[in-house]
Amino acid sequence: MCPDTPPEDGQQPPAREVMSTSDVGRALRRIAHEIVERNKGAADVVLLGIPSRGVELAQRLGALITEIEGELREIESLKGASKQGAQIDVAALDAYLKGRLPGLSGAPELAAISGGQSNPTYELTTPTAAYVLRRKPPGALLPSAHAVDREYQVISALAAQGFPVAKPHALCLDEGVIGSIFYVMDKVEGRIFWDLKLPGLTPVERRAVYEAQTDTLARLHAFDPAAIGLGDYGKA
Repeated sequence: MCPDTPPEDGQQPPAREVMSTSDVGRALRRIAHEIVERNKGAADVVLLGIPSRGVELAQRLGALITEIEGELREIESLKGASKQGAQIDVAALDAYLKGRLPGLSGAPELAAISGGQSNPTYELTTPTAAYVLRRKPPGALLPSAHAVDREYQVISALAAQGFPVAKPHALCLDEGVIGSIFYVMDKVEGRIFWDLKLPGLTPVERRAVYEAQTDTLARLHAFDPAAIGLGDYGKA
């Protein structure tokens, strides 16, 4: 049956089977194993336009599959965040943020955004401003897992030194507000480079980015943790 073909009267359209992320990962690795086995005796194998041999082929396939699995997990995380966003009590969130966010007026709106790794992340918009909310996933977790409060601690300490981080506004440790602890910071517009080789930039532009990155890291490592309020941060 074609996707656009309506079901006959009285019939329900057939349910589509959806593979889980782990199922997709196992299938990809099985395919990769078969490719390697079939090409063991070949002098050269072209993968993604690049000549490869034996172990090198397996390494390329492994790296590619790991990247795909990461993307699949991110998709699953985004789906979960979208569902959790729908479950957040926006009225309770609004009441908590009143007086804590500058210029907050009108009920905020939440939209899940990607790139949050394992902590659900949302764009929080008001009629006058945009922020980012990061929360600990709801449910039973290890005590030290998903410690968004530690993120807030570091960001706050660095912001106080004029270091280029998003300005933090509020940390809520009361799980009763939206079901888990969370914090809110400014939304900062900018370019995100997923490929560190920066293929879309000219050599001059890449050099400027790499030098700025090096300068920023050097400045970060110049801070004395104790002097900026992070003396007790991390494990002993």
